[in-house]
Amino acid sequence: MASEDGIAGQGEAAEETEKVDEGPVKDADGWEDMMDGKVRKRTVKVGKGDAVDLQRDVLCSFDVRLSLDGEILQRRKNIRYRIGESEAIPGLELALRHMFLGEEADVFCISRFAWGPAGCKAAEAQEKDVPEDTDVYLNVKLIDMYPASPEDDSQKNWAHRVQELEWRRTNGNDHYRRRNMQLAARCYEKGMEVFPETPVQAPTSVGLSGKAAAAAVTKTIADVASNLSAVYLEQGRARDASDHAKIAVDLVPKHAKAIFRLAKASFLLGDFEECQARINELQGLQPEEDAAVKRLVADLERARTKHASKSKKLGAALLEAAGEGREYVEKPPPEEPPTFLQELLEPMIPSKKQVILLGALVMLSALVIFFAPQRHRPQVVIISLLASTLIFAIYTAVTQADADIAEAKKK
Repeated sequence: MASEDGIAGQGEAAEETEKVDEGPVKDADGWEDMMDGKVRKRTVKVGKGDAVDLQRDVLCSFDVRLSLDGEILQRRKNIRYRIGESEAIPGLELALRHMFLGEEADVFCISRFAWGPAGCKAAEAQEKDVPEDTDVYLNVKLIDMYPASPEDDSQKNWAHRVQELEWRRTNGNDHYRRRNMQLAARCYEKGMEVFPETPVQAPTSVGLSGKAAAAAVTKTIADVASNLSAVYLEQGRARDASDHAKIAVDLVPKHAKAIFRLAKASFLLGDFEECQARINELQGLQPEEDAAVKRLVADLERARTKHASKSKKLGAALLEAAGEGREYVEKPPPEEPPTFLQELLEPMIPSKKQVILLGALVMLSALVIFFAPQRHRPQVVIISLLASTLIFAIYTAVTQADADIAEAKKK
């Protein structure tokens, strides 16, 4: 995921690229300060022609190191970016804006203008991860430049769109392998916008090969839609994953990866019937199940067993309620048994009626004592206390006896 530092770095880099090029000052070692020491560039091989403009596609290669002469951790070859879209890391995009066709340059970026707190995962066995929060050195080669807007001629326009679809897919695949789902989704989504019309039709200027060209483009669009579905599954967006897997299957009905992703999305959405139907379809295409399909089959079996168990219990409860002629009401969870202390204190807690009686006796005794003659007051106090206690005891005994009789009748 793109970090907050990375987003901030992209913003600062964008502001810098919009400024008038005043020609950065070089130090004694030939380094040009591109942004207050945060990004520096040193030309290794001079290029020629025009500099890169915003909204222009560039084809470049670069190596990633932690020091200028250090080990190469990662390498990108012939990767295409559209300047201004912030797909490339901020430091690289800023450096490309100040490079000329054929130029080779060393570029230094502090962490927030490189990969920030997320770092960058290795995509190949010979690569190594770029650690999080790490400054990097890049060796960059600007190989070619292309106009971002297609030409007017239909054949050139077609070729331009086909190229964009291909490089959007390639970049998305690279981001996916490096576990950067945000950039992978962005690339695939951009790829889905290249050919919005369906079915795809090649221009007549392509000639007899037009049908085959349209079929190839349709297959690529299906691949992009299927890959976007995989990204959405990683992001927990099951509904979006299902929608794009269906697009891929509609375009290429036997697209095995898209069918699997549709089955997985259906499972996550709780549509077990659709999931099973897609698994059956997939098993017809691939008799030898891979590990991912086997896991999904096992997960589906467990989920259906659990669902069936719940349905069986609910059905039994409904039948029982129907047999007794009453409406089924789900029983509340059983109450926990009282503790020993609760059992000990419960008989000592007076009922509401006992509290009212006790209060009335206290008030009556107080009135009798208050109005009694002074010389007889001690005797009146004693008689009032004894009488109140006796009345309360008789009432408690009678109510307890009534409760015992009622309980016996219930049994």
